[in-house]
Amino acid sequence: MERREIPGMPAPFVPWVTYGIVMANGFAYAVMLMVLATRGPAGVERVYMALGFRFGEGVPWYQTLLSALTMMWLHDVSPLHVAGNMLMLYLCAPAVEQSLGYGRFLTVYVVGNIGACLMHYGVASLAGFDATAPTVGSSGAVSVVLGIFAVRFYRTPLRLWGRHRVQFPTAILLGFFIGREVRSGLLNSFTSAGVDQVAHWAHVGGFLSGALISLFTGGLGQAKRSVVIERKIHSQAERHELLEELLDMVEQNPTDGEANFRLAFELDRACKYPEKAARHYDMAIRSLFGACDRRRVVEAYVAFWKAHSFDELPPSTHLAVAACYETMGQYDAAIMVCRQILTHYPHADAEVESALMKIGVTCLEHTGDHAMAKEALEALLARFPGSPWAAQAKALVGQLAGRSIAARSSSHRPFGSDEGLAGIRPPGLPGVIPPGSDEGPRDRPANTDCSG
Repeated sequence: MERREIPGMPAPFVPWVTYGIVMANGFAYAVMLMVLATRGPAGVERVYMALGFRFGEGVPWYQTLLSALTMMWLHDVSPLHVAGNMLMLYLCAPAVEQSLGYGRFLTVYVVGNIGACLMHYGVASLAGFDATAPTVGSSGAVSVVLGIFAVRFYRTPLRLWGRHRVQFPTAILLGFFIGREVRSGLLNSFTSAGVDQVAHWAHVGGFLSGALISLFTGGLGQAKRSVVIERKIHSQAERHELLEELLDMVEQNPTDGEANFRLAFELDRACKYPEKAARHYDMAIRSLFGACDRRRVVEAYVAFWKAHSFDELPPSTHLAVAACYETMGQYDAAIMVCRQILTHYPHADAEVESALMKIGVTCLEHTGDHAMAKEALEALLARFPGSPWAAQAKALVGQLAGRSIAARSSSHRPFGSDEGLAGIRPPGLPGVIPPGSDEGPRDRPANTDCSG
């Protein structure tokens, strides 16, 4: 299915700078392998001497400064070095890039590496290292990113592939990392127990540089925000105080997805202002969708469903949730949400067009319900003959025409019918409750006045 932006929704954030850094490192590593294959180890050593970080007697100051910028794109020919650095960049850099912005992130990544080199230079001078030996690798720059991440997102579990996360707070994992680096650096520099050739003090210097940069770019405020959002409450007085703080936060930053989610959730638990809660759920889902956090989008949506009716969110928000369900492999839920869009918002042309195409493609490619796929695609062609998807829809209908389509199941109802759909709830996920909450929102009929 051809991808288009969902009407009325922010475009998902793409960490282009992170991708560019990874590609640049990968390209440089491939070049070094070519040098090794054609010129041998001596050729690799010449590249390191020319572009690796060097200082001391016989090394001009301008070469030292320039090498602090070039060494961060080179690695030794062992794949573990470059793979380990790129893995840590993959885990932490996208969130940092989104919080800082493209330009500031790239500037911090490059300039912060100079702080890592200065730390390495200082300790090497004290310990009497051979400073003219070249140092290469992006570890110092990556450590800058880790330092920023440790301050800004100190309690955030690190995301691995798919739905899996490391279940330890960032502060513990990165604290262990920096403690290990300090220990190894001390052993290497001031005792006879050092056995490796790793520039541990460059890692420490990069991490400290990142932490300081984060403090001067709003990182402390970000950490305080996390404390508020994740606060546990045990009384109505504490909930009232939390609601006031959350309201202040969303007034200052209306696109803060997690703050909007927690605010909407607590408003529902307090049985106050259901319309306001629905608006904050809408903002939460939109913001989390823009941040590509599909799991949290679905969690916010499930929390919304427990206390509100379908009509309390605009169709574009439902369509974004359907896209998240589809990406996560919950195809029946995606189809259910799209069908409810057709039922509740029949005149929202842009969303109806997208919903029909999504139903058709999802049924054809994933659920095997060819009858529903054919009906959705034919409805799309009948109502939107000029749709950008018309050619694709015609081709898919042509494919279905040659197949034997089973009779429609009893649970399948014509599009636009809400019979049997009113009581359906989308499937949830473990841990849908916002951080700090000890129970789910109360199930109450939508639009019920609980102010008393």
